[in-house]
Amino acid sequence: MADAAPVGPEATESATPDRIEVRVDGQAQPLDPHAINTGFSERESATFVVRAPKEAGLRLLIDDAPLDQVEPAGAEETRWKWTPGFYAGEVRARLVEANGETAETYRLDVSPDTRKVGGDAFEEMVEAIYEFDSALLLGEAPAKRLMGAIGPTDDPLVLFERLRKRGDDIALALAAIRREPATILRPKRRFTPLREVRRADLQTLRAALHSHSALACLPIARERLAKPPKDDANGPEPIFDTPDVERTRDSPANRAALVMLRALIRRAASLPGKLAELDGMDDGINLAGQLAERTRILRELERRFRQVERRPPFSEVTRAEITAAGLNAVAAHPLYSRFWQISWAALRPGMYGVDRDDLLPLAPTWEIYERWCFVALAKKLEEWTPGFSWGIYGASGTDKRRAVGRRGHRAVTLRLQSTFSNTRGEPGANGWAVTRERRPDLLLTMEKKGRVTRFVLLDSKYTAKSLLNHVGDTTHKYQDGLRWGLKALRPSATLILAPTDRDAPWLAEEPFVREHRVGAIQLRPDSGPPDWLRDFLLERKDAGRASLGATSAIVGGDRDSSRVSTREELAAERFTSPIFDSPWYINEDRSTIGWLKQKSTKQKIRILSHHLVVAGTITAHNVAGVSDTPATSPVMRVIDGKVKWQQPMTDEAKLALLERLSAEAAFDLTVLGPYIGPDS
Repeated sequence: MADAAPVGPEATESATPDRIEVRVDGQAQPLDPHAINTGFSERESATFVVRAPKEAGLRLLIDDAPLDQVEPAGAEETRWKWTPGFYAGEVRARLVEANGETAETYRLDVSPDTRKVGGDAFEEMVEAIYEFDSALLLGEAPAKRLMGAIGPTDDPLVLFERLRKRGDDIALALAAIRREPATILRPKRRFTPLREVRRADLQTLRAALHSHSALACLPIARERLAKPPKDDANGPEPIFDTPDVERTRDSPANRAALVMLRALIRRAASLPGKLAELDGMDDGINLAGQLAERTRILRELERRFRQVERRPPFSEVTRAEITAAGLNAVAAHPLYSRFWQISWAALRPGMYGVDRDDLLPLAPTWEIYERWCFVALAKKLEEWTPGFSWGIYGASGTDKRRAVGRRGHRAVTLRLQSTFSNTRGEPGANGWAVTRERRPDLLLTMEKKGRVTRFVLLDSKYTAKSLLNHVGDTTHKYQDGLRWGLKALRPSATLILAPTDRDAPWLAEEPFVREHRVGAIQLRPDSGPPDWLRDFLLERKDAGRASLGATSAIVGGDRDSSRVSTREELAAERFTSPIFDSPWYINEDRSTIGWLKQKSTKQKIRILSHHLVVAGTITAHNVAGVSDTPATSPVMRVIDGKVKWQQPMTDEAKLALLERLSAEAAFDLTVLGPYIGPDS
């Protein structure tokens, strides 16, 4: 990796001087075209100065977008001012002369805003996204990053960067092929005078049998070969159809190379239209100038490729095709092999793989943070729900990605960029908006038997200057204006995710969020989510429900809050969580079972026996301990995952035994997850 040339307060006098210098925070430093120039930060202005009059016609392009000149302090200076947008990474700068030639190219390293995330935290976010789905990193920001090899992505900016980077190398490889083209010997037939015949085959003999002059001359062939046929009175010298060979450039290697050359031409010709369809990032960038410059680069590459196509050896190729012989010839020839490798690297799609050799455009920092939040929460949900089977669905690199965890008839889904369409107040089958269409960054839904029973909205705010403003502007319009399903289910909460909560830490306090159903959570790589977020998102009943006095209930976890809820309050809630829809609870003394829902004796037996099996209290290996006395045979056994009673007992006796075992187990939600009391 190239050495970094510092810019700003950390600059040293030993840096290599050049034609252009940059001034950041009052510090001036020459830019080094041979190293990475550091000291730039998103949303912080920098001024570039070159010692040349304005009339010289110099232009400075950042990511192909020309910067506007600012009035210089002196007549012999040309200045440009640049303010990076919300992006971080390596940015290309080019100093272009009046004739259009590039005088110098510089590499500028833009760091993320240290007030939000530091450089190390940003790198962690990028790496986490890359490992999860590298296509989620792609964007239209000027910042670039080394990424990998191949995949299904065909982003126009990725294709442009790869073709542009290798354009000159491809031209050099084609020039080498034109100097030393691959040729082959091709068989042919020629008509040869008898005195010049050196080889003959069956076709020669067959043709001679149909020629009177050839037959007539055979008896005196030796004499005719000794005498030139100038004034031969016996007739003209006979002509024979003989085999021969010729060297041609219409070889398998050139045919395969022509296929690759035409693919390069098509790519260069089609990209301008695709680039024009992009919306672009309007972060003070001259989008029209940027598109014009990129179109010029592509048109120039197309012109050079077409020029080579019209010249030998490609003009002598009869057809473009890839065959086994052609691939073998390309692999065996160093010049053709180099052209093939460079061209394939320029044309390949996607950005996957461990070999990171391309500087590809990153998404802006706010979008990287949004997608990192999706990745981080997906991993946390998998960690918080042991026993669930998790998978990632949706097209790679799109906003339709979703992480889904399933356990039986229950499911937890985290969606990226879900759309709540405006239905003018008419309930829809899925998410819908009361007034205008909304697209929250993240949507967490919980389902039971295919029906969404609860959903939480999360919106990332990397660019927020004040969390307080965004909580007021965003959370309330989501909380009040979005619904789910035909029953118009309201959001359980709307939370802001931000890299810092320093201006309103009370928005992240659990009592506030539970009371008002809105809040702001700090989420960043170096500090995970608050401990209470797990129970809140998954609706594991809050910690204030542990000490319930004589009529209290333990419904999971360590419950230490001072709030005391009555059994009537618990019964009123009816545990409507899609995961913990519990009809029963364990009393505080951990010796008896209480029921919140009306169930028959047989239903209670089925519910408790099922969950005792799942929890491992009753297994095929410990059934001997589940008996009235050690000397007697087991009361029950587990066969094919179901409890089979081995001794005749009344339903009341069975229920009493199961309730005692359940109470003694003293289940903990933090261990058993969804196996506490679901009505299954």
